[in-house]
Amino acid sequence: MLPFLLLFLIGEFEKVARLAWQELSSGRHVGKKISAVFVGGVLALTVGFAVYHYVTSLHRILASSKNPNRAAADAEAIEWINDNTNISDVLVSYRDPIFYLHTDRKATRSSSAVLADAAQEDQGALDQRANIIFTIIAESSAKYLVFTTSDFDLERQADLRRKSFEMLLEQNPEFFVPVFKSGTGDSSIYRIKNEAR
Repeated sequence: MLPFLLLFLIGEFEKVARLAWQELSSGRHVGKKISAVFVGGVLALTVGFAVYHYVTSLHRILASSKNPNRAAADAEAIEWINDNTNISDVLVSYRDPIFYLHTDRKATRSSSAVLADAAQEDQGALDQRANIIFTIIAESSAKYLVFTTSDFDLERQADLRRKSFEMLLEQNPEFFVPVFKSGTGDSSIYRIKNEAR
């Protein structure tokens, strides 16, 4: 469906651009020329934004695919989950679809937006953002949290987000109990002790 929608949008943009060019190049009233310039500017900004978004997304995807240990670390974590957890256990992970599809466990996403710039803020802001993560865990009745070194790769400031999440885990050892670390150290699983919070 998406390719047809994109084809439709491109066709409509082309029609509007052609009409704007006709108005601009004709000897008509100045008001129509200003309208044509405005429409052309909006079209140029829209196309520029779309190209920028496409290029940056492509760059992020290519950068994240360069991690050769990612698949091996994921495979180890998936194997551990399948061998050591119940089918009814809920997982929290940034890459929840992968763990859901390969383990048949319910999975929910750990929020990435709440961790942006958290490493640069005071403890009160960190605590507030941590409470959002704890709310996600409580509402989903999660038993395990999966954290990998490739989490947030497709987000802006990925390193800062990972650091913020690591700070959350380190500051709450009574809540997040480490139960697994992959051989490469790229994947970690924590058992969540709900009664600790």
